[in-house]
Amino acid sequence: MKRNRLFNRIISFTLVIALYSSMSASAYAELEIATPVPIVEEVTAEVTEPANDVEADALDAQPASEPGAEADIPTDTTGEVTSPEATSPEATSPEATSPEGTSGEGIVQDVIVPIVEEIKETIEEIFSDDENLDEAAEDEEDEEVDEEAKEEEKEYSYKSNKDGTHTVTCDNLEEGEEFEEYTESCEYNDEGVCIKCGYHRPPEPILTYEDDEVIVKVSGAVPENADLKVTPIKADVEETVDAFNQVKDKVVENTEIDYYESLAFVAYDISFVSIETNEVIEPNGDVTVSMEYKKQVNPIGDEKKDKIESIDISLLHIDEETQTVETLTGTDKAILEIDSNSVLTRAEFTNDSFSPYVFVYKTNYQEETINIYFDSITKDGDNLVNIQDETTKPFTITRDTDRSDNVEQFKDSIEGYRFIEAGYMVNGEMVKFDNFRYTFTRVYSSGRTYYYPSLQLYLGNTKVAGNLEFENQQIIIYMFYEKDVAFSVSKIVTGPPAADTDTEYQFQLSGSDGVKNKQYKNGENTYSTDSEGKFTLKAGESADFATFTPGTYTITELGISTEADYTIHNFKTKIFINGVQDKEYAPESEAVRQSNSFTVEEGKLTEVKIKNYYYTKLIESQKEAVSSKYLRYNEKTDDYQIQIKFTGPEIVKKETSYETEAQDVMTAKDVHITYVVDRSYSMRTNSRASHMQQASKTLAEIMKTKKNVNASWKIVDFGSNAVSSPNWMSTDAFYDEVKGSDFAWYYTGNDGGTNYEAALLQVKNILDNDNSDAQKIVIFLTDGLSTVWLNDNGVPTWYNSTGNSFEPKAYREALAVIQNLKPDAFYSIGVDFGNDTYKTYDGVARNAEWFLTNLTNNSKATTKKTSTVTADKLVSLFKDLAGVISATETGGTIENTVAYHAEDVLINDPLSDYVDIKDGSKLYIGIRDTNIPITADDPNANELQNLGRGKWRNGIIDSTSEVVNNHDDTSINIAEYDIYETDESGNTVTYTVSAYYDKDSRSIKMIYPEGYQLPANYSFAVSFIVVPSDKAYEEYYQHQQSGEELYNAVGDPFTDHVDVPEENWTSSGKPGFHSNKDAKVTYDFCGNTIKDELPHPVIQVRFKYQWEIYKTDADGKSGVRLDGAQFLLKEAGDNPEFAYVGTSDEDDGKVSWSLASGTVIKTNKTYMLTEVSAPTGYAKSGEYWEIVLDQENKPTVTAYTPQAEPTAYESEVVRNKNIITYKFYYKNERQAIDLPNTGGSGTGKTNAIGFTLIALSAFIFVRYRKRIKKVF
Repeated sequence: MKRNRLFNRIISFTLVIALYSSMSASAYAELEIATPVPIVEEVTAEVTEPANDVEADALDAQPASEPGAEADIPTDTTGEVTSPEATSPEATSPEATSPEGTSGEGIVQDVIVPIVEEIKETIEEIFSDDENLDEAAEDEEDEEVDEEAKEEEKEYSYKSNKDGTHTVTCDNLEEGEEFEEYTESCEYNDEGVCIKCGYHRPPEPILTYEDDEVIVKVSGAVPENADLKVTPIKADVEETVDAFNQVKDKVVENTEIDYYESLAFVAYDISFVSIETNEVIEPNGDVTVSMEYKKQVNPIGDEKKDKIESIDISLLHIDEETQTVETLTGTDKAILEIDSNSVLTRAEFTNDSFSPYVFVYKTNYQEETINIYFDSITKDGDNLVNIQDETTKPFTITRDTDRSDNVEQFKDSIEGYRFIEAGYMVNGEMVKFDNFRYTFTRVYSSGRTYYYPSLQLYLGNTKVAGNLEFENQQIIIYMFYEKDVAFSVSKIVTGPPAADTDTEYQFQLSGSDGVKNKQYKNGENTYSTDSEGKFTLKAGESADFATFTPGTYTITELGISTEADYTIHNFKTKIFINGVQDKEYAPESEAVRQSNSFTVEEGKLTEVKIKNYYYTKLIESQKEAVSSKYLRYNEKTDDYQIQIKFTGPEIVKKETSYETEAQDVMTAKDVHITYVVDRSYSMRTNSRASHMQQASKTLAEIMKTKKNVNASWKIVDFGSNAVSSPNWMSTDAFYDEVKGSDFAWYYTGNDGGTNYEAALLQVKNILDNDNSDAQKIVIFLTDGLSTVWLNDNGVPTWYNSTGNSFEPKAYREALAVIQNLKPDAFYSIGVDFGNDTYKTYDGVARNAEWFLTNLTNNSKATTKKTSTVTADKLVSLFKDLAGVISATETGGTIENTVAYHAEDVLINDPLSDYVDIKDGSKLYIGIRDTNIPITADDPNANELQNLGRGKWRNGIIDSTSEVVNNHDDTSINIAEYDIYETDESGNTVTYTVSAYYDKDSRSIKMIYPEGYQLPANYSFAVSFIVVPSDKAYEEYYQHQQSGEELYNAVGDPFTDHVDVPEENWTSSGKPGFHSNKDAKVTYDFCGNTIKDELPHPVIQVRFKYQWEIYKTDADGKSGVRLDGAQFLLKEAGDNPEFAYVGTSDEDDGKVSWSLASGTVIKTNKTYMLTEVSAPTGYAKSGEYWEIVLDQENKPTVTAYTPQAEPTAYESEVVRNKNIITYKFYYKNERQAIDLPNTGGSGTGKTNAIGFTLIALSAFIFVRYRKRIKKVF
């Protein structure tokens, strides 16, 4: 009872503490945000009777509130907490308590302290009585003994439920005693029988999984309603790629490998899944997994199969939860069965959990061997040792990563040459180095982790290329050599002169005095230059100077022996300095054949090669250049339109150039290689594809180093059918194609056929469409005979089901195609052919090599060769093949039909002093295609702009301005013409021709784009306008006055515009002043600079005549000018048709004629001039003039007295530019006045009459004014 009461007190105490904690937390939370309210002085509360003892005890122990203490939570009389609205008015007053309720101190004093005291008293009562405690313990022990005794006396029965459980019942219950039966699991002995109910355990379940590779069985603690799930973890399956990478990381992390070891693995995710929910469930205990492989599963690969020394296979278990790795092999948990080929055939292992299981293959290989091939060449790329005779040097790569080999140890001893440096091709670029070092790089590829051997190239201790990987252990090092002299000059000749051993070619060295009397060797003989640095060589000879003073020099080919049958102009000459072309001269070139300056340095070879390519030509057609200049006189504007026209020359020659060099090969020959590759399924065996790829790279690498070969490639790959690459590719592009991983070297599908016919048809199509002069080579590579052919619809056809057996019909179809192939060379290569004979063909059993050789010999190629090799020898074979291609003499005799045209054209037309450019006039260019006819209706039909092949932009002349090019029709002193042409790629190219006026040199210039060749059918014209200069007018006038020849020149023939009728010519054969000085058209043509003189048109001076008459007093020109005189100009004769009245003006006495608008005094007539009335105060003249006007209005005057006798007159002639004015001065005498005689009637009478008249006039005027006033 005490314990129960103690228990109740503890529970009450716990509840109070919990309540107090929640109230305190709430109070503190509200205090943080509420406004403090004054506490009420006293609040009472009544509590109802507690509902149980615990509450009653707790409440009984609570003391009443005392005045001044913090109030408890407000409650109503029922004990429920009241709302603020339900409290008394005092509770809501400002002095009321805060809404938090009773404080924590009140709770402790009123509730917690009494409970703690009571608990303390109860505990003391319980534990103070030791006897009570001992008695209680003894009572409990007696009760337990009694219970056990009763249990032993009971008898139980076990009834099997047939499901691994049994029901338990009691057979001897006492009266009134009850027993509730229950079910429990069976307990089995070693024989699997339940020791209680005798139930026999059924056999353990076995779950099975099977795919194409393996059968998996699981037995043991298999959960009920479980199914087996096995997922192979593979990198090429999207659903498992992440899991594969995770497994790979764990395998690599937990397995160490050496440089000659590799890692590969096969992984499975094994698990149980619920049949009902499909959820993964774990085993109930240990399970046993057995795996039987139906076929070989080898993650190692076959590419290095022949180099495997040993394979170690282990089994790992990866715990997905802990990410730990457990090795099961080497314990009693796993057994692996491996056959003699190190292939896993069966595995069995036991474990109690499922997650990935991994079979790890750790492979140990033999030491690597690199075959290094050293190619001995000159700086020009010429082979010093026949490439077929070069041997490879094998080197074993040890595990010592610090090994370094210097290339000096591999140089050849070549007489007359010294080793310079070594190089290696890296991505098509030659890298120079002097030592290489070996490294091993850990890589992951195709499911394997391994170390890959590679090279690092160093120049001294500086790495110039790193991690150079090589495949099939084959690399090429290029060893560069040069002549063992300081300076060398070689003479190379082609064609028939190459065999001339008598003709000498003379050279001269220029530079320092060191070139004089300088000793050199020519073969075994020693010679010296003369005092001018001259020496001679014959074709194929060299002048080798063992020593030479460092400095800057030039070399000139002076000519050929006079007794030779040819001259220097029978050769195209090229000069090479250290392998780089320096100069080239065409056969027709008149220029001195001299090199640019070159430098000879101490300790270095400077090598000059002068090559004369024999050249003959037959001119098939020729057009001369047409340089013309002509003018047209514009009478209305009195100016000249001048046009310069130029049509370039053209020579069409049939040229024969002998490009084969007698000594070595420098001129690159064009080679088109059709690379035919068998890509059937069988190419994957025996590493054929890998060997072929490396061989192809070797072929490309060697070809890339040959400056004498310019190779282009097409690839034809075939299986049951064939396809060709669409375009020719360069050697660089071919190299990129064959080195990359994207190039599929064999078919991966079930395409097992080999179709020679389809492949050769592709080759025929390539050859038929190749119209170039390139040497055409076919390389045909296959690993089997023809098994498939094309039916009439072009569909691959075979007799057997797979197309992988030799078919005579397929072979005959291929023969029919190859008999029409005409390449320059056909090389066929059989890979792994062996000596087995095939079905009888034409009654004879043949082996594979015979079939391939026979096929090759049926081609019409000039060079035919068949080779059969094992796959691992392909690299060496292709190395030899590259040597054959590059060692072949290049060029041969080349016949071309070549059209030569003018280029770098400049037209320069400086104006003479007798003409000026006309300001404000147009400057424009015209370009016409003379092959297109024009008509009267459309005279500009052949203008390029009208043909859509060009666009012009005119310029405006301003003789005081510089050139201002706005590239439109507002440009000052410049005109432009765009020519549109199409290049070989079909792109539009624009060439701009310009013409401009240079005010400083007073020249019209027309320039063409650099390198632009003028089509022979294009005529180019520039037009501008000139006027005679003041010098022309003055000189002409002076000659006119002096009676000398009026002009100083005669126009060249054909210098009048073609549209001007001969009767209107003003230049051709006419006297005049030249419009231009030494005008020229300068251009390059056939290697020479040509200067064509432009014709010289002439211009004439045309004066305009006018005449003027001035009225003066008796002093004439220097006297007083008189106005108001009237004259009559009347046509002479009895019936005059024209008459004009003129009056002298008040400004200068000039007579102005009364003429109707738009009329002039008629010329080519004779007029009579008389004075009608004289100026006031002057007497009218009685003279009359005869004025004869010629057609140009030039006057001839004769003055007559009243008595018709000729008399003198005053005149002058004035010129202003082209205006000549004749001025005549018509004189008048003052009129004489007769005064009255002295003693006469005098003036009185006259004065009286005058005054009378004045008075009368005044009277009339006054009367008239009065009359007007009355009217108004």
